[in-house]
Amino acid sequence: MKIIKTNCLLDGINERKDVFIGFDNEEIKYVDSGKPEEGGEIIAEGQNIVVTPAFIDSHSHIGLQRSAEYSGQYEENEQMDSATPMVNALHSLYMDDPAFGESVEHGVLYSAAFPGSGNLIGGR
Repeated sequence: MKIIKTNCLLDGINERKDVFIGFDNEEIKYVDSGKPEEGGEIIAEGQNIVVTPAFIDSHSHIGLQRSAEYSGQYEENEQMDSATPMVNALHSLYMDDPAFGESVEHGVLYSAAFPGSGNLIGGR
């Protein structure tokens, strides 16, 4: 079993301090304030280690406005009309947007990227 000793565990409901998390492959086997008796290899321990579940970004324009790009190039808002049901975000998604990698590094594993919130009806 591999073990992470975290300073802070955010589980979506509570914040727990100084917790040991043990896992084998992809399955969490142990979560408690004491080290597991059966031992294991500690692979991470130290200051400022925070463990979280995968976050979900429920409203985003990630990939539609490429990070660090001139705002005139953004494609997240088709402001040609107040009702634009014909637009499809997939046609404007830039998969090379560095924000995807940055989001994953900070715990966001799912993003709902939508076309503009500046329209009453904004497409899909």
